[in-house]
Amino acid sequence: MIKLPPNSQWRQSNYSDILGSIYASFGLDLTSNKGKLRLGKRLLLNAATADTAELTSYAVGFRYFNANYWTVAGLSGTGYPFNCATIQGTTPFAKVVNGGGITGLVTTFDSLYSDIEIAFDKLHISNASDGKVYYSADGITWSTLTAGAAGDPVMMTFYGGRMYCTKGKNLIQSWESTPTVVSPSAYPNTTSNTLRLSAADSGTQAVIITFLRSTSSRIWIGTVSKTGGKGYMYAWDGAQASVNESYRLDSAGALACVIKDDIPYILDADGKLLAFNGGTFQEVDRLNRVNGKILFNPFDNDNSRFIHPNGMSLINGKINMLIDGTNWDVASHNGTHEETIPSGIWEYTPETGLYHKHSITHNKASDTVTDYGQARIFGVGGLSEVIVATSPITTDGSFLAGVSYYTSATVTTSGIFYNNALDTVQKAGYLVTPKIFSQNLEDSWNKLVVRFRRFLNSTDKIVVKYRTEDDAFTEATITYASTTTFTVTLASTDRALVVGDEVEIVQGVGAGRVAHITVISGAHAASQTITVDETITGATTQTAKARFQTWKKIASYNSQSDEMQNFPVPEHSAWVQIKVFMIWTGKNEIHDLLLLNKVNRPTE
Repeated sequence: MIKLPPNSQWRQSNYSDILGSIYASFGLDLTSNKGKLRLGKRLLLNAATADTAELTSYAVGFRYFNANYWTVAGLSGTGYPFNCATIQGTTPFAKVVNGGGITGLVTTFDSLYSDIEIAFDKLHISNASDGKVYYSADGITWSTLTAGAAGDPVMMTFYGGRMYCTKGKNLIQSWESTPTVVSPSAYPNTTSNTLRLSAADSGTQAVIITFLRSTSSRIWIGTVSKTGGKGYMYAWDGAQASVNESYRLDSAGALACVIKDDIPYILDADGKLLAFNGGTFQEVDRLNRVNGKILFNPFDNDNSRFIHPNGMSLINGKINMLIDGTNWDVASHNGTHEETIPSGIWEYTPETGLYHKHSITHNKASDTVTDYGQARIFGVGGLSEVIVATSPITTDGSFLAGVSYYTSATVTTSGIFYNNALDTVQKAGYLVTPKIFSQNLEDSWNKLVVRFRRFLNSTDKIVVKYRTEDDAFTEATITYASTTTFTVTLASTDRALVVGDEVEIVQGVGAGRVAHITVISGAHAASQTITVDETITGATTQTAKARFQTWKKIASYNSQSDEMQNFPVPEHSAWVQIKVFMIWTGKNEIHDLLLLNKVNRPTE
């Protein structure tokens, strides 16, 4: 008998397909009850473009100020600051502009270049369209500082009683509570509290400062090399004429950062999570780029990368990051996707490793559930924990996220999301085990026993499937004909579909649902009509994207009478891999998986 997890601690290994107890994850929760596997709480819409027309791109960060939640979202010409009093969506985020008593606020912002920060009891919002930082003590009357450079990101941090912000691509300037901007001089600086990266720091390569983050003794400066060379992390005390320390990275640079226990953790251009160990930045985990492809746009001048500079946050004391899992192998945003890197919010702890916890959905709290998580999205912004002392105890949501996403195979929109902290809305997710090798040349896999908490709702279900051969998946656009049928046309070079194949909707209506083919009508490489064994609520005539694989379904279970279930695995092979898909409401959990085997072909 083989038990997963072997030590009662679920852990995802992103370095191998045989290590750990999880190979791939989608919407899991490994930390709220350690040693048990739950589903990550559903993300819900506060507001989308359909609610607020100016919400035309992802929100870049969130701050609670003057009894409102604030952010910046939208592209040049349509971008604005937004605020709302509660995050559940009953009073969704709305744009804030001059008029109605509000004065001094510029007409439009561009979220690809903006940042948001609080200092001196004032809210600060940067705007690269005019190179200014707007600040207010009440959110009504706004003043400005010419503190940035038009056309470049203006990223900010507060440290040592001063505000610091980037100017251009390699300059940092600052101001005190009485706002007089101190600008950097030619290197080495003759003006204190400013910084200009030297030629030695930036070399002859095009270097971009990506973020500023403060600890108790330093400002940490992330950079990325546009030419694909090696990037650097810098530490600066905010006062001396040059950086205090520089740390060369093994990648093109650092894209995002969060401070935990006064230690900077960064996500680099290669998708590696690094932590400062006192002497250098050491890898602690990584996204599993199984094909070695670069994730979306890591070298861009603006902040439209696979992670936003504000896309890392401490949530309940744990490192979380908002990831766009699209590969940068197509000029547009329609690149390929790895099964091992679904888009959404990833969580890291030393015990669990880095795993996928939350995914973006189409629905508000009052909507009929039409999807369970978009594995493919269009762009990511800020992620922030937003628990405040004045929040009522009935408030739902403990963090906010800004995302641009797809409503169909091609149509995009943008939204601001919060987590269903009350855990009242149905959610879904799955785990894929590593390859479990036999202890002999070949074993007969007798059955899988899943032990779990007795289901809390009559609609709860788990579906178990397996494979004994590696599978190169196919992705394609589908067009729904009904809630159980769709049409698809595959390329002649794609593997032909067969009855029993798995269909996973990864984008659009139905995303996050996993089904299996029961009927195929039509010839390969022509239009085929596919019937599946699950009902896709909300499917009418929309388009979506689906992933096709050869997982073999064993059975599903949805009774509330048991705390374990046997699933026969009718194969003998050198290894087997298990996939468990779950649709749950509330705190259901899997305790462990027990795989029973016997010798089929002994070692001689």
